[in-house]
Amino acid sequence: MYAQIILVFVVLYIDSFITAAPLSINDRMNNGNVISLKIENAETGQAIPSTMHGIILETNINRDDDGGLVDLWMDSQSSISLSNDQPLTSALPVQMEFSINTPSAAASGIRNGGFYGINLLAQNYTTTLFARSLTGSEVSGGKVNFGFSDSSGQTIYGQTTIDAIKAPVNTWFYLTFVITVSTAAPTTKNFFFIEFPEGTQGDFEFNLISCFPSTFNNRPNGARAQQYLNALFGITQLGFWRTDQGDQDLGLIEILAFAEAIGATPVLAVYAGYSLDGKPVPRDQLQPYTDEVIKELDFLTASADDDQMGALRKRLGRSQPFDIRYVEIGNEDFLGPVPSSYGYRWTAFHNALSQRYSYITFIATTTGYISPPPTVDDHDYQVPLYFLERFRRYETVPRPGPKVLAGVVIKSTSYLAQKMFGENLGNFILHSTAANNTMEHQSIRSGQGGDGKLGNLYFVATKRISDNKLIVKLASVDENDILVKAQIQGSTISNTDVAYILTAGSGVNPSKVQNTFTNPNAASIATTPISVTNGVWSMTIPSWSVAVVTLSV
Repeated sequence: MYAQIILVFVVLYIDSFITAAPLSINDRMNNGNVISLKIENAETGQAIPSTMHGIILETNINRDDDGGLVDLWMDSQSSISLSNDQPLTSALPVQMEFSINTPSAAASGIRNGGFYGINLLAQNYTTTLFARSLTGSEVSGGKVNFGFSDSSGQTIYGQTTIDAIKAPVNTWFYLTFVITVSTAAPTTKNFFFIEFPEGTQGDFEFNLISCFPSTFNNRPNGARAQQYLNALFGITQLGFWRTDQGDQDLGLIEILAFAEAIGATPVLAVYAGYSLDGKPVPRDQLQPYTDEVIKELDFLTASADDDQMGALRKRLGRSQPFDIRYVEIGNEDFLGPVPSSYGYRWTAFHNALSQRYSYITFIATTTGYISPPPTVDDHDYQVPLYFLERFRRYETVPRPGPKVLAGVVIKSTSYLAQKMFGENLGNFILHSTAANNTMEHQSIRSGQGGDGKLGNLYFVATKRISDNKLIVKLASVDENDILVKAQIQGSTISNTDVAYILTAGSGVNPSKVQNTFTNPNAASIATTPISVTNGVWSMTIPSWSVAVVTLSV
């Protein structure tokens, strides 16, 4: 029944949590909340795509790829401004200029705290930047400090001193060095700083400042090691594409290299002539837009040896073409006052692109006003109850029909639920049924109670081939705890394995409290051992929780 659902980002939602008066386990559990679960132990089953879980990066939206804001501390003679005089490159036409009119009476400089702070860990941070001192500038003593501090500036977590005596005047020069943080900061209220000593005067310009922690596979300018995710990675670009993204230091090459580094399959969304102003590009004016998408795809996928756009990619540092398998035409074209315009816009783009790139699967953003597309991207901005009531929604999708990318399913998905599910992904589905004291396993039919859902408990069992792991995923939306007694059919295995449980605590009901920057562990993942005897095991699923059980079989 899952044959047509190949790309799913998030399937479960953990709402915010509020503390309620806890009850004892016996008070919260009754016979109706004792469920027996039977799981087959097969070697084959319905295959699960490796792209079952993923993330979306919408460039230039919600600060997804932005670097932060600039702050500064200074005496009365210092100032900061933007300059476009003799820029670093045409792609970076503006630089930051720090000016000290007369010899400073104290140390002064620039600092950056990001949008949501800087999470400093005990590790090395590779720092790179372009700098230029203008005529008449002088650094007293010739030493400039670069480092990390707390918000007060009194605690220095790491610092490197650079000798600026030999720096050329009126010429951009490249700096790279390492800042070592020996002890992790207790909060994220930290700053990166550039500090000039007392007595400094003149004008100093900076561009493309970057501080990288350790990266996945140690790739220069790569993805942070903590961001590794075997997933599908969505990229949305609004308007005409560019090889760069201005001063954000994150263009198409960097974004796709990021996806490549974390082992993700990219989905590239391209602009299709419809913006938030609700004014679609007229039918007879679409040609320049389809031409731009062709240039973009050639830039990403064409040979660097015999194609103009491929050669441009090589000049920008990437010889090998990117592997682009999925392209989404537009974004949420069902919104706005003229959704019907997607009929002619999809047709124009799909006709132009599918003939040239036959190996790419093109994704529509709505099935309204168009012939059935190869794949459609479902965006549902709804409350949790909407999804609970539509648990079997995709079981009724017509076959054959468009495959489904569940790109956005709620306003705020739970990262921790995605983490548990994405890190414990099976290769195929195992048949499993649940029963309680009012029903028998033999009476359970496909698509009815006991098949994937019983009462307020949702479940699925899968197997991972590489290490012969049985993976059971359970989600409870019950206000009471549920005791699950499970049997792996035909198994005599006896061992101890582990379960992961995402919860805010037994008896805690979702309402207003949620994970925040100040309280990041209101809901958290706990581990608990699971003992299996002759293929039989049991565990208590706390109210309003998600659990993943991993068993060696």
